[in-house]
Amino acid sequence: MSKRLRNIGEISIVDIFKILLRKLWLIILITLVFALGSYFYTKTFISPKYMSTASLYVTNGVKSVSDDTANLDDLNASAKLVDSYIVVLQSDSVAQQISEKTQLGYSTGAIKSMIRLSSINETQVLRVQVTCKSRKDAQTIANAMLEVAPATLKEVAKVGEVETLDTASEAGQVSPNIVTNTMVGFLLGLVVSVLIVLVQAMLDRTVKGEEDFKEHYDIAVLGSVPDFKENEKGGYKR
Repeated sequence: MSKRLRNIGEISIVDIFKILLRKLWLIILITLVFALGSYFYTKTFISPKYMSTASLYVTNGVKSVSDDTANLDDLNASAKLVDSYIVVLQSDSVAQQISEKTQLGYSTGAIKSMIRLSSINETQVLRVQVTCKSRKDAQTIANAMLEVAPATLKEVAKVGEVETLDTASEAGQVSPNIVTNTMVGFLLGLVVSVLIVLVQAMLDRTVKGEEDFKEHYDIAVLGSVPDFKENEKGGYKR
């Protein structure tokens, strides 16, 4: 190992490239182990989750005087109602109603954790997203929310109206993302393998050959004996 390689501050790009090239097989091996490990761990130990999406349309319950069309003020008022409706629909009482209606065995807390409500681009449309480990249960809970919401909002908010825009879609898998997790494992393995190779090279204190000897010791080399027994690191002990 040359003096340059033992001092990380003096390692050149060429030195690093040569080190990595010599240990390319090890880098590839470790990277593949990490990538495959991440793939099989994701596939085997992480339970998939499914999401079903539905939507409600909110109005303020007031019709425009002209042509029965909602004017800009009506639209703005309806859009503002969405935020209030989200707070009401995220309550324990609504989750309890859904739990009792679906009879799926989920607690109130579990139901609440599955449901996410949001306004679509700050419009009058309220989006309902239900994420669950069961594809069928996710769709059932989303539809239950659509059934419970109108009566609850009418009773609690006492203003505005809400109706179903889209019924619950068939739930699709949203996690885990096998491709993403495998790529993360691949990149992590690549970083780890490169660090291992570089640290190993900097800690290696063996002389690899005549040129390395000349660089480390400022003396002339008269000759070399090729049949010296090399150690396991592929060099000769100094």
